[in-house]
Amino acid sequence: MARILLVNSEGGIGGAETSLLLLLKHLCGRLALSVACPAPSPLSAAVASLGIDHHAIPEPPRVSHGSPRRGAARAAYEAAAVYRLTGAIRRTGANLVHANTFYAGAISLVAAFVTRRRLLLHARDLADFGILTGLFGRCSKRIVAVSHAVKRALISRGVHPDKIEVVYNGLDCTSPGPNEAFRSACNGHDFTFAHIGQFVPWKNHAAFLQAAAQVAPELPRARFAIIGDDLFQRDGTYKRAVCKLAKRSSAAERIQFWGWREDMEEVWPAIDCLVHTAEREAFGRVVIEAMGHRVPVIAVASGGPAEILQANQTGLLVPPGEIRALVEAMLRVARDRELADRIAEAGCLHAMSNFTACQTAARVQEIYESMLSA
Repeated sequence: MARILLVNSEGGIGGAETSLLLLLKHLCGRLALSVACPAPSPLSAAVASLGIDHHAIPEPPRVSHGSPRRGAARAAYEAAAVYRLTGAIRRTGANLVHANTFYAGAISLVAAFVTRRRLLLHARDLADFGILTGLFGRCSKRIVAVSHAVKRALISRGVHPDKIEVVYNGLDCTSPGPNEAFRSACNGHDFTFAHIGQFVPWKNHAAFLQAAAQVAPELPRARFAIIGDDLFQRDGTYKRAVCKLAKRSSAAERIQFWGWREDMEEVWPAIDCLVHTAEREAFGRVVIEAMGHRVPVIAVASGGPAEILQANQTGLLVPPGEIRALVEAMLRVARDRELADRIAEAGCLHAMSNFTACQTAARVQEIYESMLSA
């Protein structure tokens, strides 16, 4: 049986880690799987709950972007992480190393080279990693891109297209019931727009806050929820800037910070519309999660969301940087129940037909098998 070691550099559970856990869940029993990740951590505990072995590697340094200490701290971390990862590869007898993110790829690249193992990189970012992208392109046997937008970005940076396979992230293969909170909202209760994601600059919280200030006078009973946090504690400056913008907003009294929520299954029924303002989103797991919960989605027409959503059918897409178009879309969803119901139902059907964890796992397993048979 093929032995696969999946590597994740973070111990917290964000979007990439949720995708990893779903992949493990649906591949468990088909392959001999192990995971290298920081431990003890929420991720290592979740991996253990699936009955899969995990091997501890160091946690990345909690140093803010731009700090003069960041370079030295990162170098020390990477040396220690490569050492521990090399040991994990040898102990597990892994035939293939699967780096779950670009950051995990930085240490996996060296460890796979030292141990002469095949390397698969999961590309989940549109960010330019400079020289590392070229190294991944040359040294990875294959690269999984989470969207065609990511594939195009990799090709533009010199990666050969034949190495890249597009495999979308997926949802668990069950569909929830109707969103009753949305139905009650249409009967006169508060209407909740939500922005969900980590506090990182490219999530573009400012656009959501600007739109909220214009929507608020038109919808006196609307509220605006910001769900998320600086999960990996490296973007505190950005988080403080978002909080300051919210306090200064003319809609400040209706802007609510709900924090990072582990209980999103309970939170989704309280949300009437997801507003996703990131302009450089590689995929957008939260978009398919909203669709799967029959929550209408408004997103920027770029990156992954532009591939996930069919404009005016399974969601609403607005041009990048056009706040007025975003405001108009928010007003349409809140005022037009027929439209909201239609895109919510169509979105759910589309997500459950095209973006399931079962489909993702099957495609990744095919890639594993093709790499190991080559």
